[in-house]
Amino acid sequence: MCEKVIPCGLEHLRNVLQMETERRDAARIRCADLGRQMESFEAMAEMGRRQPTSCMDAAVDKQAATNNALAAQVATTRDQLDALSRSFRNIEVCSKECDLNMRDLIVDYACITKAELLKEVKRFERMQIDLKSNIDRLQFRLDCESKQYYSLLDQFQKLQIELYYLQNLGDKYSFRSFFVH
Repeated sequence: MCEKVIPCGLEHLRNVLQMETERRDAARIRCADLGRQMESFEAMAEMGRRQPTSCMDAAVDKQAATNNALAAQVATTRDQLDALSRSFRNIEVCSKECDLNMRDLIVDYACITKAELLKEVKRFERMQIDLKSNIDRLQFRLDCESKQYYSLLDQFQKLQIELYYLQNLGDKYSFRSFFVH
């Protein structure tokens, strides 16, 4: 009986050994794959250390471009402002003897102060608003009068037709009465 148990146990041990060998080979293959993956991750990490990138790089670059554009606009505006302030410094101040009537539309801008220039601009803006309101008022009045005109024209034509009808009717009865008497 023992003889039968040993071969069965031996066969079982051979199967276990073969399964262990297959598992060991699979583990070596898996270990080699993981080693290659680890090397590629290390290479990517090294490249990331040399050239850091993130998912926000596009947004950061876009914001940097926007900031640069705005900085350029600010610089341009600052230069324009400096040029305007230099031109204001070069304007001659109008003296007491200057007979400049500020209500005239023709203004000598060579001898006007900043305050007078601002007053003039505000006056022109008020004139513009007044003229626009006058234009609107006149446009409304013109629209109303044109409606009245066409209404009266229609009434005139109706009355003219009625007059023509009554004249014909009057001529008809007066012609009959001429022959009837």
